[in-house]
Amino acid sequence: MPLLPALTDAATRDALIARFEALRPDAPRQWGKMNVTQMLWHVAEAYRAALGDVNAGDQSNWFMRNVVRRIAFYAPMAWPKNGPTLPRFNAVRQQASIDPDFPRLQAELITLVRRFSSWQGEGHPHPAFGPLTQDEWQHWGWRHADHHLRQFAS
Repeated sequence: MPLLPALTDAATRDALIARFEALRPDAPRQWGKMNVTQMLWHVAEAYRAALGDVNAGDQSNWFMRNVVRRIAFYAPMAWPKNGPTLPRFNAVRQQASIDPDFPRLQAELITLVRRFSSWQGEGHPHPAFGPLTQDEWQHWGWRHADHHLRQFAS
């Protein structure tokens, strides 16, 4: 049985995209340190790493692969606020290299969501959680984006 919600479901994907389209450059954060432009970069960079467009390296360990992964994917609760971020994806630290063009970042991220939703990632390693199933990848693709969209929800 697939993990839900997942980006392979067209309605789920379209609803997520609509939430990204509704974001504005001045959206106030509810928690954390990133501004909305940094969040777009962060989520896009995570999709790029999953797709193999950028090398995120292997930051996993036994605890992340076997304990945190199970909680992150299977526990019926939202991901906690202010969780740790791998340095490669830390938008506050990477600020100097982030293009501040909000509409371009927004459009690029939406393109990545669409591309990711048809990606066949079975067994491909996540930089923190290790190899994931296809269902886990597609659930992660929704869950990670949803987490950060909630960060800027009004």
